Amino acid sequence: MAKRCEVSDGMRVYLCGRVMVECAERVVSDSGLAGRQGRLLFAYLMSRSGQPVSRADLMRALWGDTPPRSADTALNAVVSKLRGVLRRVGVVPPDGITSDVGTYRCAMQNAWIDLEAARTAIDRAEGAWRAGDVVPAWTNCECLRRPSPVVRFCPMSSGRG
Repeated sequence: MAKRCEVSDGMRVYLCGRVMVECAERVVSDSGLAGRQGRLLFAYLMSRSGQPVSRADLMRALWGDTPPRSADTALNAVVSKLRGVLRRVGVVPPDGITSDVGTYRCAMQNAWIDLEAARTAIDRAEGAWRAGDVVPAWTNCECLRRPSPVVRFCPMSSGRG
């Protein structure tokens, strides 16, 4: 098992563009996230900001209106593979995928997540614009315009946004 990813290691999650998890020198992306279904499951759960998501919603996200006959078993398999991938990159409990009474959630409390950084930048830009502060509004907009790996150098990129 990989070393636990600590805050100082700089855990980063990219959901906009290529889906990736990065910690220190360990990077897992796209097909490495337990294939197409694992990548979709990861992005779906992470975009819900750690909120519980029902198994039914996850099955719809993965298979639409035509789930496989053994959808419960298939979902369990995808979740299990994805948990293994996340452990190898250093995501260990209490972070990662958890389940409770028919729901799953994925949380990485100390990770920088590009989607959350983008939401924060939009909020800051709008607030600065309303206050008439053009320079901070522009700075936050510039961060959004750049590809995800560059966003880390913008003012709001430390911590969780």
